Amino acid sequence: MKEQVLLKNIYDTIKEWQTKIGYQEENMELYYPASSIKRLMKLPDNMSLPELLKKLDIFLEENAKTLGKVEISNQKDRICLKISKEGTAYVHERVSISSFLVDFIKKITMPGCTLEEIKKVFYKYSTDVVEKDGINNGLGRILYFEDETIDPYVYCLEFDEFGATYHRFDKLDFEHL
Repeated sequence: MKEQVLLKNIYDTIKEWQTKIGYQEENMELYYPASSIKRLMKLPDNMSLPELLKKLDIFLEENAKTLGKVEISNQKDRICLKISKEGTAYVHERVSISSFLVDFIKKITMPGCTLEEIKKVFYKYSTDVVEKDGINNGLGRILYFEDETIDPYVYCLEFDEFGATYHRFDKLDFEHL
């Protein structure tokens, strides 16, 4: 089902945050540009916001068994999905996390972490890692796997005197940056 791409993205995002900050039985707010939700649901780019919100509401009702009741709000084209504590508990208990993401988060949160150390984490899982320089575009150093079964996301890394930070994008969203 085409909507499953959005559901996987929601699960992955919740799991990423739970890995970073630990699991707590609470609601979680996820923010998406409307254009991202359209791409993740494989909907036309020219679909109006009211039409998108209707489709999204139906999708969330169909997935209430796993996500619980999800509240939708928006400010212009920025959509917030407020995932219930039942939904975050479901993800915590039933959705597995990749070993790569655990290792990546462990490494990037270490004080003094370097690009070379992060690259070692990627290369531990595959020799087919794509590396790009996105500094001139404000994206930092870009890393991702050719083989999306390892991890389907694009990581944009930046380093400064405070340490390493990253942004993780779905490949379709990354292509539209």
